[in-house]
Amino acid sequence: MREIAYRKFSLAAHLRGEAPACQFELTYRCPLKCAHCYCSCFAGEAGMNPAEVRQCLDKLAAAGVLWLCLTGGDPLSRPDFPEIYDYAKSLGFIITIFTSGTLLAPETVKRLAKRPPFALEITVNAAEPELFDRLAGTPGAFRAVDAGIRRALAAGIAVKLKTQLMSENFAARREIKRYAQALGLRYNPSVKLFPGLDGSLSPCRLRLSPEQLACLERGNPGPPRLRRGGGLFRCAAAACNSIHLNPRGEMFLCGFIRKPASSLLKRGVAHCRKILLAAARRLDRLPSPCSVCRMRNECMWCPGMAILETGSPQKPVDYCCRSAEALCAKG
Repeated sequence: MREIAYRKFSLAAHLRGEAPACQFELTYRCPLKCAHCYCSCFAGEAGMNPAEVRQCLDKLAAAGVLWLCLTGGDPLSRPDFPEIYDYAKSLGFIITIFTSGTLLAPETVKRLAKRPPFALEITVNAAEPELFDRLAGTPGAFRAVDAGIRRALAAGIAVKLKTQLMSENFAARREIKRYAQALGLRYNPSVKLFPGLDGSLSPCRLRLSPEQLACLERGNPGPPRLRRGGGLFRCAAAACNSIHLNPRGEMFLCGFIRKPASSLLKRGVAHCRKILLAAARRLDRLPSPCSVCRMRNECMWCPGMAILETGSPQKPVDYCCRSAEALCAKG
């Protein structure tokens, strides 16, 4: 058998459009109450039962999905998560888990270490307990997350830390970077904040100002890379190359464009993708001033953000325009 480096294998598979990835929201529940969360509005929704989750996993495996991200909410908040995880592992998925980190108790970490995921991805928005707990809306959150991270690392589980930069933690970004580096991990900040899935603009009030964006250190995240060929979409959603699945078992285009949706419980992956691809192509052809804007290379606008913020996938988002102007002025 010929061995190949994972990075090379992954890149080749994605470029060929093979073995699509799936982001599977197992639940909207989460122990934290972060003010910037876009899906907390649905935290009270019941998800699928274990048999339905297994049915979806079977269909994903049959469709050739290789990369599986189990997310939420916090997927570990499902009491049956260990059984779901073991079943997904038995199907051969390369699994990443997006978790708050608060539920990485010793027994949970011990069980994960027996059949480790590709990685645990955990958001750390402050390195100082008081600020962390305030941003998470949960007393004692930092202590629980920090302990969970350290347990996972000690057990040999790969961990990736992420940071959502916002007005409340902008001044603390260097401390967060030092915290990550002290653990032997990379600092991975993001600057994009979306409205809530229910249309609430509350998370948007935490966005960095255009001036703060413009003064970020070189090497920090900027606008997304544009896909070739133009069109409304800036990402792979136009080709429906990734599968997004919500706790009801519905497939949709991306995390922020949830209509139309097609039930994977009632249909197969190919049928759902056919419906969504047709919708993506219709959207991609819509005219928008953002598609031809001279600042597009510096802008974080996308049709998903526009839908949530303006009700239309074609309309500019004022915050994006002002931020792009600040970044262009910076040069």
